[in-house]
Amino acid sequence: MRAIAIAFVLATLGTQAAAEERYVDLNRPGALDAIARDNPAHYRQILEITRVASEVSCETALKMLPVPAASRLECVAIALMTSDPPKRRVNFELDSIRYRMVVTLKTQPGELIPLK
Repeated sequence: MRAIAIAFVLATLGTQAAAEERYVDLNRPGALDAIARDNPAHYRQILEITRVASEVSCETALKMLPVPAASRLECVAIALMTSDPPKRRVNFELDSIRYRMVVTLKTQPGELIPLK
C-alpha cells in the first residue's frame, strides 16, 4: 500500500511540473507592454515573429522565420479563425518561455462566390 501511495505522489509531482511550464498569453491586456519593459530582446523577437506569421503561410513561416532563438513554433495552416480579417493561433518558445498569441492575417480579403 505504501508503494502505491509513493507512486501516486511521484506521478502527481511529475504532472504538476509539466503543468507549470511557463506560458505567456500575448493577447492578454498589458502582456506585450510588460515584455517590452522587462525583456526587450524577447519583445523585438516577438514583433518579428508576429510580422512573419501575419504575412505568410505557416509552412513558409517555419522556413523563413528570422528569429534563430525561436523554437517549437506551432501554427496550423488550416485552423483559421472565421473572422474578418482572418486570424490564426501561433505558439512558440524563446529561451524556454512558451508564448501564444492570435495573429491577424494580412491577406487578400475573402469574397463571396455564387453557387453554380
